[in-house]
Amino acid sequence: MREGWDKLQFHDVVTLDVRKTSVLDGKAYPIVGVLAYGRGLLYRDPVSRASTSYRELNLIRPNQLIFSKLKAFEGAITVAPGDLAESYASSEFPTFTATARVLPAFLRLMTQRSELWKAMAANSRGLGGRRERLNPIDFLAMSAYFPPLPEQQRIVDLIGALDDTVAAAELRLQAAVDQLRSLRALTFAAGVLTTGRDAFDILIGVQRNPTRAGGARQTRYLRSANVTFGRLNLSDVYEMSFSPQEQAKYSLVPGDVLVSEGSASEAAVGAPCRWIGELEGPVCFQNTLLRYRARPHVSSPSFVDHWCAWAYESGHFREVAGGSNIKHIGARRAEQMQVRLLPFDDQQAAMAPLDAAGDIVRMAQEHVATLAHVRSAILAALLTGKHEIPESYDELMGVAS
Repeated sequence: MREGWDKLQFHDVVTLDVRKTSVLDGKAYPIVGVLAYGRGLLYRDPVSRASTSYRELNLIRPNQLIFSKLKAFEGAITVAPGDLAESYASSEFPTFTATARVLPAFLRLMTQRSELWKAMAANSRGLGGRRERLNPIDFLAMSAYFPPLPEQQRIVDLIGALDDTVAAAELRLQAAVDQLRSLRALTFAAGVLTTGRDAFDILIGVQRNPTRAGGARQTRYLRSANVTFGRLNLSDVYEMSFSPQEQAKYSLVPGDVLVSEGSASEAAVGAPCRWIGELEGPVCFQNTLLRYRARPHVSSPSFVDHWCAWAYESGHFREVAGGSNIKHIGARRAEQMQVRLLPFDDQQAAMAPLDAAGDIVRMAQEHVATLAHVRSAILAALLTGKHEIPESYDELMGVAS
């Protein structure tokens, strides 16, 4: 630890400062929660005396530290923005005001450290699992290293500059996404009207059961948890038994598009992602997914990919989904969906601009992810107190020595 950094308990840098407010008739109270892992505030719909059982709420003031007692084990802690509008939370969200020993902006960066989240989890007490809570007194007794105020400000300024860079990259990414969506909407407004059955080879996956769980020929398979819009999460891939005939039928090939068949969240219904052979085969899929595959001389893999993306973006998949609490597309509805099919010989030329726009989106996504990783690594290094911001940074930023 470098000279000047002090190990302090949180009661040295913040004070418990809760301002309770009675819930009155005729007034709406904007409500906030706290997102896990230091990701900031969650803004909820306002409540009134008639719509809530709470008779008192905590007033959340700008630049206050706030955490969730119940979700402390998930790192649900942040510092409210300096421009926070009038906001309230339940008594499960204690608030703290920074002392003269810490800058609120630096404290906000501290709440993004995994070490703090782990300490909050370790100090939570209760019946176990999600019934554990972090008592404000126990939080105040926790400790961390803090630099002098001038160094706090330098760290805040550096991370702020990185945040500005990330925000600019995210704006460029959003512009690229909007452009791609506009191109898809124009492209799939034309073509001859047909059905999904005639345009694509559509297949729903197999159902997992105890026999498959312990049977022979264990084979990796994908499920809806692995599929998000435009991206596969392959960090947790399950296995179950598939016979050789089933492997032949349900194995994925590059160019297939996997579509989330159903979900309790409408936003997840129909989320598609293209399979490009990320894992060595055979890799199959569960009945929580629909597989869309190009039909020879009818639809190209690129046409299938962009059509499924358009059907999700436009809400077409959600419109045909049935069910009440959990929406399902189902193989039959998928096959009956209307599709405007371009002539096969014209598809390559029609998809070329979409493919190019998709490449731009992917590059922009990778750029944002790289910047976010760099920002996280720099913040972690600086908050250890073992690394110093070089003087060249001050010269670059025009900071007087």
